[in-house]
Amino acid sequence: MPNVGHQSQRIVDIYDQRWLVGVAERQDGLLTVDQMREHGIQRATWHAWHRAGRLHPVEPGVYALGHRALSPRGKHRAALLSAGEAAALSHSSALRHAEIADLRDRRIHVLVPRGSCAPRGRIVVHRTTLLDDRDVRTFDGLRCTTVARTLIDLAGSVPYPTLAYACRQVEYARQLDVTAIGHTLARMNRPPGVRALRRALAAAGIDGAILETRLEHRALVALLAAGLPQPVTQEPFDLRPDHREVRVDFWYPEVGLVVEVDGPHHRLPLQQALDERRDAAFARRGIIVARISDDELDADAAGVADRILRLWSQMSTHS
Repeated sequence: MPNVGHQSQRIVDIYDQRWLVGVAERQDGLLTVDQMREHGIQRATWHAWHRAGRLHPVEPGVYALGHRALSPRGKHRAALLSAGEAAALSHSSALRHAEIADLRDRRIHVLVPRGSCAPRGRIVVHRTTLLDDRDVRTFDGLRCTTVARTLIDLAGSVPYPTLAYACRQVEYARQLDVTAIGHTLARMNRPPGVRALRRALAAAGIDGAILETRLEHRALVALLAAGLPQPVTQEPFDLRPDHREVRVDFWYPEVGLVVEVDGPHHRLPLQQALDERRDAAFARRGIIVARISDDELDADAAGVADRILRLWSQMSTHS
């Protein structure tokens, strides 16, 4: 008489193998202990698979299925799986994975929210009180800190020559956005290394970006106090071929109104000409641009907000 129990176990084992292969294929050949537990695979089973050479530990709680040789991307994936869903590649690892710069640091750096239980192992774990969706992007399937957040984090942890090199490489890759850096700094509570970052990016206008971020905050407070609805902030627009891709300070999509807050450098002739070309590109798309200068904001913030409110009301009537 056939051994029914043995056949049943064999069927379960085959099913488990198929499931393991499917998950591993989506994760660069990797599986986590939590995934196996959720699937009902017991500790004794995966330990037996480990002894049989089917599973190989690569990071705390993470196994490679059937092999030990991980690609650089696989090693990054293993670090993220070990550190948890909220983790993101950071510091030199974020720049290396995004193919922006190689800082000759072969350690894997991940950023996690403070209070999480990310195991260290061979991973360099950085804990932060602030890590939200604005600080994270997905590149080639893996979570990474944004370029802006990466440079800020590097500024507090690497020597100045390394930081300066990273900034040059980011600029060479055409991914240097001092406005994004200014906005990220405004959300963080005085992160270390800001002075070094300002020195490295002085020529790129980082001080002006930080100043404009503060101006935008003051303008937003005044606009909301005047009764205007909450605008969308830092909305991206693709104005090509008339103009490059841009981000606007405040966007009111319900009426097609953009409000820009201009710092002192917007009074320079070349910047004024650039602003005029950009405003014309918006106008051709049926979008009105209203500008608030720093002088106007200093002199009469409430009056400026009332002017924008009247314009918004007129456009709302005709929309």
